[in-house]
Amino acid sequence: MLAMLFKFSVFIIIIFNGDLTDGKNNDDYETSIFCYGRLLHDVQVHELFKHPRDFLELRARRPTQVISSRYRDIRPKFKLAGEDGREALKNFIRQNFVNRSSSENVLPPDWFAKPPFQRSIKDESTLDFLRVLNRRWAQHYYNVTQEARENQGLHATIATRHPFYGSCRSLDYEESWWLYLGLMSSGMETSARQLIENLA
Repeated sequence: MLAMLFKFSVFIIIIFNGDLTDGKNNDDYETSIFCYGRLLHDVQVHELFKHPRDFLELRARRPTQVISSRYRDIRPKFKLAGEDGREALKNFIRQNFVNRSSSENVLPPDWFAKPPFQRSIKDESTLDFLRVLNRRWAQHYYNVTQEARENQGLHATIATRHPFYGSCRSLDYEESWWLYLGLMSSGMETSARQLIENLA
């Protein structure tokens, strides 16, 4: 019981740590605003977007250091606990970010609508399941746009050597092993190799 209470206490301290500070420490307003810092914290806590990753899909209108500095200056004027503060935060996001994705859907180089391994499967329900999975390879393969490559400081996405697979238009390292196994099982060895090279 004590161990569980301790874990819960640590969890609460971590979650609300930002709210216990006065917000004047420069560490709260990191220039890498897509990774950590006060702005990202406030955007996530106040659930401004339908999906938590949607903020990471935005493109900064100006250098992130400028946005971070502006937020440090303006945040004390927000009353974030109420609806007015939430609206002020939304306006700040609108003024400083634009909805422009840093990645675009492309077709994998070794993808087949009817992969060879499906020929040996006779069960229709298994085939239907595999067809759905196979379509996902084509639907979730992204390339970082040229604009994002040229302006990496304005985007959250890291430019990769090759296109990448991701469920939310972003490269997730923790998914890589499972993606690799799936690609190899699907006979997509070029994509599997490129996935590894992106991690190197």
